Amino acid sequence: MFYTKIRFFRFVLAIFCLGFLLSASCKETTVKLPPELAGKLKLESFVFKYLSARTKMNLDMGNNVRTAAEIRIKKDSVIWLSLRPALNIEALRVSITKDSICYMDKLQKEYDTKSYAEISQLIGLEANYQLLEDFFVGNLIETGQTYSAPEKLETDFLLKQDHVKFSMEALVGRQNAKVSQYKVLQKGIDNNMRVDYSDFKPINKLLFAHRSKILTNYRDENNEAQKIEIDIEHEKVEMLAQAPAFNFKIPSNYKKRAPQKK
Repeated sequence: MFYTKIRFFRFVLAIFCLGFLLSASCKETTVKLPPELAGKLKLESFVFKYLSARTKMNLDMGNNVRTAAEIRIKKDSVIWLSLRPALNIEALRVSITKDSICYMDKLQKEYDTKSYAEISQLIGLEANYQLLEDFFVGNLIETGQTYSAPEKLETDFLLKQDHVKFSMEALVGRQNAKVSQYKVLQKGIDNNMRVDYSDFKPINKLLFAHRSKILTNYRDENNEAQKIEIDIEHEKVEMLAQAPAFNFKIPSNYKKRAPQKK
């Protein structure tokens, strides 16, 4: 029963990463805003060198599972995760770098690695590390295209982008200048994703969303509609002056995970 949950976590983790990467399309490193937008919004980016978070996740994909997670980030370099779903036993360790996404299943003594080229082929869009990091910290993501002129709503500005393969909307708070929501729709397919950020609290005078909710709707290999919902609550978030440990050494007795049979 416990291993069934671990396999569930492993699959959801893959979808979690793919869902974040769904809207990547370019490698440009500058967020392009119309001059009037930059002036009106005065967007506040969350800038850091090292970041750590103790987090609780609730994952729902037909059945509901909760896990504790520890997350560490070195800006523009690596995202490190450790998941402990029960009895404080580490089940999964994940390393996301600019080159690949790798995980260790510490219960089954297995590991696997996916390059962004493999992920891009799987989802049909170009994937990169920077987008995943920006999504995590709640910065306006970089796609290399200019956002539309802002549409003023009651509490937010609405920004839009239209790409060949997908469309995207972002809500930016008029009061706190922080991204509060993303919506991404993959054209021609019923794949879509929504991310909501809330419970903004200051960390070193910069606002950080301590709660987020991710809802992904997609079609599986059998063209059947599927839904994944992930609730994230950061209990403790810290900016660090010194680098935390990013230990990720695959033991020699671990086996590379065999491809799943279709």
